[in-house]
Amino acid sequence: MGNAAPLLSRNPKLSPVEMDGRLVMMDSERGVYFALDAVGSAVWEILEEPSTLETVTRHVARSFDAPCREELRRDLEEFIAALIDQGLLLQGGTA
Repeated sequence: MGNAAPLLSRNPKLSPVEMDGRLVMMDSERGVYFALDAVGSAVWEILEEPSTLETVTRHVARSFDAPCREELRRDLEEFIAALIDQGLLLQGGTA
C-alpha cells in the first residue's frame, strides 16, 4: 500500500452561523471567535464529509477558477494547518 493521505474534518464541537457573507463560530471552551472568508467558508463546506487536502484543493480550484493549482495547494496547506492549530479542523484517519 502507498502513502495514504490524511483525512481532514470539521471539529464537531463548533457550529458556525453565517453573518455578512462569512461563517462565524465560537470556541466556547476558550471563549474565542473565528470568522471565515469566502475561501475559508468553501473549505468548511467541502469538509462536511472528511476529505483529503487534494480533494479540498480540487474543489476550491474549481469553485474559484484558480489559475495556479500548485500555489493554491501551498496556500491551502498553510491555511488548513492554521485551522488545525486553532482547533477548527481535525486531522486523522487516512483515505
